[in-house]
Amino acid sequence: MTKVLGGPWERILVAQGPAPMIVDVYLKVCELEGNLLAVNKIGGHKALHNLSRYGYSTEVRQTATMLLTKLAVLLFEKNQPAATNGAEGASGQAAGAQVTDVVAPEYDR
Repeated sequence: MTKVLGGPWERILVAQGPAPMIVDVYLKVCELEGNLLAVNKIGGHKALHNLSRYGYSTEVRQTATMLLTKLAVLLFEKNQPAATNGAEGASGQAAGAQVTDVVAPEYDR
């Protein structure tokens, strides 16, 4: 009976079709930062972009969008030059400084 039904992978492919399974595996692989950077080197960001726009479900589109955002942040951090004195970050503020005095503009009505 097992030979008729095939192995576990064949049963999954028959039950789900190849596309959803491949998409799920691809998204799982991309969840790790190292894998995400490696996938980017071979052009995998294009697949993530297409999945974020044309994915078969909302969950797939959201996951792909999140991974694209994560990739952008990783690449941004990787390409940032080191601060000259180490006390300032990319925004020019001292490390650990917080903006606390935010005042909304007042408009004449």
